Amino acid sequence: MESPLRIANPIFLILFPVVLIIAFLYAKNRIGKEPTLRFSSLSLLRVDAGTSSLPRRMCLLAIRILILLLLGIALLRPQKGEGIEELRDKGIDLILALDVSGSMKALDFLPKNRLEGAKEASKVFIKRRKGDRIGLVVFGAQSYTQCPLTLDHDQLIRLLDEVHIGMIEDGTAIGLAIASAVNRLKNSEAQTKVLVLLTDGINNAGEIEPMAAAQLAKYFGIKVYTLGAGKTGMSLYPVEEETSRPKDALLSEEKYVRVQNQLDESSLKAIASSTGGRYFRVEDKLSLERTFQEIDTLEKVGITTRRYKNYIDLFPFFVWPAIGLLGIEMMLRNTLFMKIP
Repeated sequence: MESPLRIANPIFLILFPVVLIIAFLYAKNRIGKEPTLRFSSLSLLRVDAGTSSLPRRMCLLAIRILILLLLGIALLRPQKGEGIEELRDKGIDLILALDVSGSMKALDFLPKNRLEGAKEASKVFIKRRKGDRIGLVVFGAQSYTQCPLTLDHDQLIRLLDEVHIGMIEDGTAIGLAIASAVNRLKNSEAQTKVLVLLTDGINNAGEIEPMAAAQLAKYFGIKVYTLGAGKTGMSLYPVEEETSRPKDALLSEEKYVRVQNQLDESSLKAIASSTGGRYFRVEDKLSLERTFQEIDTLEKVGITTRRYKNYIDLFPFFVWPAIGLLGIEMMLRNTLFMKIP
């Protein structure tokens, strides 16, 4: 996209009508009125009756008018943008908080586990949020920021790919996760600040209670959407068992067991409600994708506008031709178009 032009001194536009009026009056008073001199005898001069000075005067007048127009344009200081800068209007800043505790291994989101399903749905969600700054918080028994708020969604997705179960000590510190997100969002100048938190367990770690953290989020104007992952009832979990082989070699063999889901829905509902957000129960990959789509609809994408910077002046492209034409005009007036008194 080509950078647009702009005028730095538009006040000088008033000069153009003045120049045209002066040119019109000059032409009206001078052109067509041949100067006359009285001589005692015409034999003293060789007069070519077929030659007129009108074309010469018209040429000189046109050059002078063109010089004035070029200088007038130079005074306007036309400028062209040298580069393009993306400036984002105050839109939405959003944090994704993902539970990476061991229970996220459950195979509810077939063909993958809860965490991998959540990562895939999150990538689609991130790609739709063009213009929004998005960050990533991961939590288990502790919580930390995997990616700060950024407009570089490609880098965010690369960091999301590195998230895995076991990267943090096992546990579910929902309060700490909310607090970490609040810490990232509290100084944001965005019109809307949102936390999307996905977990499948009960708060059993960390020094901060979830509702206390929710009140902190509310204080800073952060809306929290909570997503409770997992089917109602029992879910299939992979477990590793050591098996012995000949020569006393110990190997791990993955098996599956059914375990009762422990999801504190009442707490997640209270957190969302207290901050103006909503709670969603996601039991499989499809319902998770639909939930992200709904959140995407509820929280509209922030507006991105284009601004131009580093403007360069173009007036030299008008001043130098004007100087050149002035030289030509002076040369013609004193040689080819010279007037003899």
